[in-house]
Amino acid sequence: MTRAAPLLFSAAVLLSSCSTDSVNGPFDFAGACDVFDVTDITFDTDPANVVRYEVLANCDMGPEIGETGGVIDFKVTSNATNNTLVITGESFYSTSQTDILVGEIAGTGVQVNPENFTFTATETYDGGTGDFDDIVGTGSITDGSITVTAPGNGGWTVTGSID
Repeated sequence: MTRAAPLLFSAAVLLSSCSTDSVNGPFDFAGACDVFDVTDITFDTDPANVVRYEVLANCDMGPEIGETGGVIDFKVTSNATNNTLVITGESFYSTSQTDILVGEIAGTGVQVNPENFTFTATETYDGGTGDFDDIVGTGSITDGSITVTAPGNGGWTVTGSID
């Protein structure tokens, strides 16, 4: 079963804030996301060293992109020998029900304790819907931290450029 459809629906209804009318590049942006909910969505078929989290966040992606609701599907793969994590994921940022920016996340992290991990990553944006259908670019995620104990919290900063 694919999670893309429910994630897109969640992103579409998560936050209906203002959208810029014609987002296009090139421009640089800087922003931050504040996590307000983390849900363990690990599949029964995942290996023992893999955990999946659906993360809901409020994000401010700067004046060009605007305030968004974020739905991020993180896959966290642990390496027990050196306490490192491989972080991958799909991200969906919604400024309205018709404007959704889609991204892919790839990075590394460290398990701080059983309830918390920190990470850095690169996020690659490749279009979406509405105002974001032609957006391509990359972002650098820093200062990432997620606490998975319900309801969960954390956040990260992102800087990048849209081509």
